[in-house]
Amino acid sequence: MKTIFQHKNQTVKLRIQKEDLNQYFIGDTLDKIAEYGPTELFTEIVLHILKRLPIPILCCHADTTTISFHGNHDGDEDEDSKLITFGRPKNGRWDLKQLVLNMIVNQHGIPLFMSTHAGNASDKKIIVEAIESLKSSLTPEKKVYYIADSAFYSDDNIKKMDKSYWNSRVPKTLNEVKGLTASNRDMKPLKEDERYSFFSNFCRVCWEYAKLGFAYYHTI
Repeated sequence: MKTIFQHKNQTVKLRIQKEDLNQYFIGDTLDKIAEYGPTELFTEIVLHILKRLPIPILCCHADTTTISFHGNHDGDEDEDSKLITFGRPKNGRWDLKQLVLNMIVNQHGIPLFMSTHAGNASDKKIIVEAIESLKSSLTPEKKVYYIADSAFYSDDNIKKMDKSYWNSRVPKTLNEVKGLTASNRDMKPLKEDERYSFFSNFCRVCWEYAKLGFAYYHTI
């Protein structure tokens, strides 16, 4: 016998027998999700829904945050517990252990990808891993711009992006940025947006945000 739920004018039929709804149902479901992969399942569900909505994926914003934990977390119970450890907190709570949440959202702020990592995980590594994972789930011919902060910007990550479109803030610690900000370059105004000016050379285009002084590089 199928279970039928009625909500307003809609009728939803689920392939669930009444004997399936027992004290083990939730636990067994969570075990199956863990076995399949919660990150993969989440992304597949979201992309499945978006395919049926008039919301094209144009931009993907990738970033991380930290979640702090109070109490005693020795990490002796299972592998997941070992994720909770000391790292670089974004809320300033150096006294608390934490884990890192990695997320990618589209241009409307709808989450497309989420994954958890150890509290001491490196943003430079896990941000590009998230982008690569999401790229493998998107339609290859889609033109998507991937946006991330300066933690993304490194030689290895740029090589991994290959021919993908990306935009990132260049770290001010790079000698190239120091030289650019200290020099008097002939910056040309951008016709499409007066807030920006640019200086171009053989292989790169440098966008300088006129108001805040943020420099962006995009390999072409």
